[in-house]
Amino acid sequence: MNLDRALLRQGVVFCAITVLVLLSAFLPRASAQTELFVAVVLIALLGVPHGALDSLFGTRLYGLHGATRWSLFVVAYVGLAALVIAFWWWLPVTFLAAFLIVSVLHFSGDLRPTSHWISRFFYGGAIIVLPHFWHADEVLRLFQFLLGSDTNDASLRQISNGLTSAATPWLFAFVACALFEARRSAMTTMEMLALTALAVIAPPLIAFTLFFCAMHGARHVIRTLHYAGEGATKTLWISAGLAVKAVLTVGLVAFFYFENTPVDTRLLQIIFVGLAALTVPHMALVERVRFSGWK
Repeated sequence: MNLDRALLRQGVVFCAITVLVLLSAFLPRASAQTELFVAVVLIALLGVPHGALDSLFGTRLYGLHGATRWSLFVVAYVGLAALVIAFWWWLPVTFLAAFLIVSVLHFSGDLRPTSHWISRFFYGGAIIVLPHFWHADEVLRLFQFLLGSDTNDASLRQISNGLTSAATPWLFAFVACALFEARRSAMTTMEMLALTALAVIAPPLIAFTLFFCAMHGARHVIRTLHYAGEGATKTLWISAGLAVKAVLTVGLVAFFYFENTPVDTRLLQIIFVGLAALTVPHMALVERVRFSGWK
């Protein structure tokens, strides 16, 4: 597989879908429940499976062979995820701040290796900071749903106000970085400008879903298949199927276990706390390969 060509096609698809989503802004907006349902389904079916190939990284990096090593790997992976969920349960606001910081670092790896580290930084935070440019109140409501009714509103508002204050300078800095990257890659500039428009204009939940599925997740799958080499595609389908089944099973159990919590709150907590829980062990495996240039 030609990696550059595959990334180019994926970037074009992301930009095209972004244009369609932005054009839909002229149509009547769907209800909040509809947007949430669409986001949950797309993230569960298209976004989460991009981490299903973590077993390939485990095999390549740590030589996982035999039942004992695989058992230890699974226990460590699930254990890290469980610690993240406990963190959310006990210190929700601190969890949110940590999750946002980790997300900036993780998303910054989407851009091509030739991109400047400053461009990577502003790219990584774009989908988190820029929605506050026009949709700060809506993002705050999503944060409140995510953290639950017992959240310290003053602390949460501090985070929201900080992100809102950063939105305008972040926008100008990100656009400047996008134009700077044109010297190296015109496609990178197009991707960054598309993300700018998406994050600023589209409803926050829809913007994140499109970014997570059509950019971050898709780009990770392409790079992983290239990294793993021949035969990885079959592993992808098998692993993705198992991942979707596992996520749906755990999600359904959690959904009915917290039956006294409003449906909107339950869905947001299940999908985003679940993403945070899986991101930590996922990063522990992937970042080492990313910093080596996917070699």
